[in-house]
Amino acid sequence: MDFAHETRSRSADHVFRLAVDRAFTLKGVGTVVAGTALSGRVRIDDELTLLPGGDRARVRSLHVQNQAAQEGRAGDRCALALAGIARDAVARGAWVCAATAPVQTTRFDATIRLLASERRALGQWAPAHLHVGASDAMARVTILSGDTLPPGATGFAQIVLSSPLPLRHGDRFVLRDASAQRTIGGGKVVDPRAPLRKRRSPERLQRLVAMEIDAADLALGRLLEAAPFVEDLSAFAADRSLTREQAAALADRLDLAIEGDGAFVMTKAHSRHVDEAILGQLAAHHAAHPELPGLAGDQLRRSLGPVPPKPLFAAVRARLLAEGRLAVRGHWLHLPSHVAQLSAEDRRIADLMMPLIEKDRFRPPRVRDIGALIGFHETLVRRACKALARSGALVEIAPDHFFTQETVLEMAGIAQDLTGLADDGLFTAAQFRDRLDNGRKVAILILEYFDRRGLTHRAGDLRRVVKSPTLVFGDIVAPDVDPGQVHADRL
Repeated sequence: MDFAHETRSRSADHVFRLAVDRAFTLKGVGTVVAGTALSGRVRIDDELTLLPGGDRARVRSLHVQNQAAQEGRAGDRCALALAGIARDAVARGAWVCAATAPVQTTRFDATIRLLASERRALGQWAPAHLHVGASDAMARVTILSGDTLPPGATGFAQIVLSSPLPLRHGDRFVLRDASAQRTIGGGKVVDPRAPLRKRRSPERLQRLVAMEIDAADLALGRLLEAAPFVEDLSAFAADRSLTREQAAALADRLDLAIEGDGAFVMTKAHSRHVDEAILGQLAAHHAAHPELPGLAGDQLRRSLGPVPPKPLFAAVRARLLAEGRLAVRGHWLHLPSHVAQLSAEDRRIADLMMPLIEKDRFRPPRVRDIGALIGFHETLVRRACKALARSGALVEIAPDHFFTQETVLEMAGIAQDLTGLADDGLFTAAQFRDRLDNGRKVAILILEYFDRRGLTHRAGDLRRVVKSPTLVFGDIVAPDVDPGQVHADRL
């Protein structure tokens, strides 16, 4: 393999990487690293990252082919004088990269070729020395396309490294035997983010065929034709040394749907399918369970096929909410038109008990006491309270302790006020109790609920509010509906 020729053919517009094969100190200059630029370009005053380690440095000056220069490009032999890096922090085999450095990986999928001169096939978990750039690492090779790789053959393999290397798609490497005495083959990185599970499944091998394609537009288009029909664009771009602008242009050229601020891409047809699946699942759930407020987010996500990644589902969810096609109440997602209906008996109980809960709002009666006051068994009262809590009218801060949502927000504001009044931001349970005038036991239950929700942080007997109530209880909206017909208003 002609490594220098391979690197010269790469676009200088990609993200910069240089494989360090020399590091030294020059008087009056400082630390200098030298090596071959594998991709991108570098200029004086650029900010770079040293890997491994992640130290940052600035390019003070540079030489290309032993001549002072303002810029180095892919394929050039470069010497970079770096400010902010000590000589002993750099060794042969290190990498100098742009701030958007490639992923450091100990496991990657690749195409490998075993030399025809080898006497035996390469078996599973075969030990080897891997050389890429000026780096080397001990490796184990797992054959993915078959059980062994015969001499002279090429196939997919997963390579597990003894130490992480910053690799990207298309990097060429050399394999030597375990004793590093002879070259046994070589290959090209296909996926630097290789999975451990299902690595030999037909679906995974199909993805590798698509990922092997060098042309980014063709590879991305092929990947989106098969499950899961969505790609992490930021990871795809990083693995191919594409800039953010190049990735956005690629998505535009392929006319793709973009979700999550450019993080995920899919075909527009699949985007419509995802929207229809989400809304269809909710419609079916509402029809089957009209008494329920909706589905929890992760419950809805897992009901879809294929199951979308959590960040993608969150992005689609946010878009559908913004478009008014989806609504949320508490923890429940629902269609904007959905009205959660209480049973006739629950409506009667709600009509009688809601005035009691609202009257003594900071210390409402418990379920058992409500039952005694209104003449219903506590089991029936508890069922009605649970239904109102699912709908968002009530909040259960502790077993059988139900408060209105307006009251929860009001109490969170009181805790925030106590933090603001204290010089150190700390307050006691007694101070909170005195503001509510509701007794220590109930005050403690409320504060423990705030702890669980992340509003407050406890340090011994003291607490402080650590997040805004609006941020923590953004899923709580004071209901303005008749408790007998709880309408799941859209936020």
